[in-house]
Amino acid sequence: MCYAIPGKVKEIDKKSVLVDYFGQTKKAVNEFYDIRVGDYILAQGGFVIRKVPPAEAKETLSVWGELFFRLQDVDLRLSSLDLKNKNISRKLQSVLDKSFEGIELNLEELRYLFNLNNPGEIELVCKGANYLRQKFHRNSCCVHGIIEISSYCKRHCRYCGISTHNRSLNRYRMSSQQIVDTAVEAVRVYKFGALVLQSGEDPEFSIEELCEVIRSIKSEVPVLICVSFGEVGLTGLGELYRAGARGLLLRFETSS
Repeated sequence: MCYAIPGKVKEIDKKSVLVDYFGQTKKAVNEFYDIRVGDYILAQGGFVIRKVPPAEAKETLSVWGELFFRLQDVDLRLSSLDLKNKNISRKLQSVLDKSFEGIELNLEELRYLFNLNNPGEIELVCKGANYLRQKFHRNSCCVHGIIEISSYCKRHCRYCGISTHNRSLNRYRMSSQQIVDTAVEAVRVYKFGALVLQSGEDPEFSIEELCEVIRSIKSEVPVLICVSFGEVGLTGLGELYRAGARGLLLRFETSS
């Protein structure tokens, strides 16, 4: 995962680029731009979303230089974990040790963690999760905006607020132009580099129309687009990908 600041391209291997951030390197996929070693780029979610003019990049990095390492130190300090002399049960100690070693937890162990009710133990689990986050992802993250394009849905998922069983919901559906305009505003005005276009499974939106929306957005602004329209099938996913979408949020959350 890349930082939300410009980075300098260090190496290029076909579509893969190695990006330098103050001495740290991260990989990103470049599909849309003519990039050379030494260029500055902005990446989100592991994808290059735009080339950054050198003057703009250097101005941004001059502000972030000292702050970057200061925030890194704060993050490292907050994510450190010391289990010595902690009054915790042997079982919790065993489960935490297993997770810290990168061993997958079984169903019984996961249930055990979810059913903890001791505040001290819950806090320790949260600190353990933060420790693992820092260990594997460091302090980088992907900040994205979500555009809810429609609250109509043909599904009957009981847990969901926009399910068809919710008769009292005041539903809405954005037009294609409204979606494009909102996305462009999110990038140009609010500086988002990644957007999720999300809705229920709305039968009024065809795959062709959604693809045209994505193409229109990509032609206007540099942005990583993720989609979440429910089940659209492998053919539909292929069409969305070819239109420019590069991320998928599939909300399959409950099942019998």
